[in-house]
Amino acid sequence: MMITDYMLELERRLSADEAFPDIEDWVDEIRAPDDVKAALWLLAWTEQERTTQRRVVCEALGHLGRSRA
Repeated sequence: MMITDYMLELERRLSADEAFPDIEDWVDEIRAPDDVKAALWLLAWTEQERTTQRRVVCEALGHLGRSRA
């Protein structure tokens, strides 16, 4: 697939109000370079409500804290 194909699929999922964790799973599963996956995840993340964005960041920081302990 081309990057534009992934972007169109992401836009379709966002328009369908697919849950963010489901979109994260989709991004994890696609066969694309890590930088493409990161950009798709970031685009999906920007569409989330601020409270969801904060929760996701706090979860990521919590995970980093546990993995470095």
